[in-house]
Amino acid sequence: MGEGKNKKLRVFEAFVGYGSQRMALHNIGIPFEIVGISEIEGEVIRS
Repeated sequence: MGEGKNKKLRVFEAFVGYGSQRMALHNIGIPFEIVGISEIEGEVIRS
């Protein structure tokens, strides 16, 4: 027991846009690691 305390949630962000999934996890204090993203709008991910 207790093995998962220091582990991060591994997240694939689909339709990443401006990063709302990432911001939500950060705001509620869940440790996470982005393992990949998907976005079709090039202008969105450049900013």
